[in-house]
Amino acid sequence: MSCRDRTKSTPHGLMIECFIRSKAGFCKVRANVPAQQVVEIENRSLFRYSIEIYGECETSRVRYIHDGTARNTWHHKLEIGPRPGSGGPRKRSETIGLTSLGPAPDESIRTDLTWTPIGWPSPDTESLYMQLDTL
Repeated sequence: MSCRDRTKSTPHGLMIECFIRSKAGFCKVRANVPAQQVVEIENRSLFRYSIEIYGECETSRVRYIHDGTARNTWHHKLEIGPRPGSGGPRKRSETIGLTSLGPAPDESIRTDLTWTPIGWPSPDTESLYMQLDTL
């Protein structure tokens, strides 16, 4: 496992990637040092998608920061349009802050991603996993 993962089962043209961005170092989260989980979505298809993000800190020392409060889950919904008429991908990013509740190796975050083509009743879900150290 690493602190970066991407979907493998999304439809052709849709790519979703999760990773940790931190000033504390590669794959490290420290209290009071800026760190974020980033979800990047790229759509090269002709379909518009609804994306649901559900993140969960599966271990005891890493937490999401939302409105100044440490939480072990994050839930967010968004839409991404089809590729632009000029070609190339349509891109979107969502972020949430991370913090450490104390030092520990091998902390893990699971992110469940559900994508639904708008106008189609068939959602699909994939889980991505990231591993990091807290300082």
